[in-house]
Amino acid sequence: FEAARGVVNRLYDEGFEIVFFTARLMGRHGGDIAKVYEQGYDMTLNQLKSWGFKFHRLYLGKPAHHILVDDKALFFNSNWDEIYRAIKEKEHKEIY
Repeated sequence: FEAARGVVNRLYDEGFEIVFFTARLMGRHGGDIAKVYEQGYDMTLNQLKSWGFKFHRLYLGKPAHHILVDDKALFFNSNWDEIYRAIKEKEHKEIY
């Protein structure tokens, strides 16, 4: 946690645009983004601020998921066989 905050804040200070995008409450509200924002936006915003994170924007509404495929992710791997093997290795572990 502290290491994550340190890196995020350093990147912010260096001029990187920091955006939090979370699936928080999406499962609980069945994907209803309006309900998620109503119940969770202020709480999440205040929590991030109280933890000392520096950021530019906060978005809620990321779909609840087991596996998120994002070709713009920092560590995206275009080797789909490796991706499949990594997913299968974690299939029955509590990682979610």
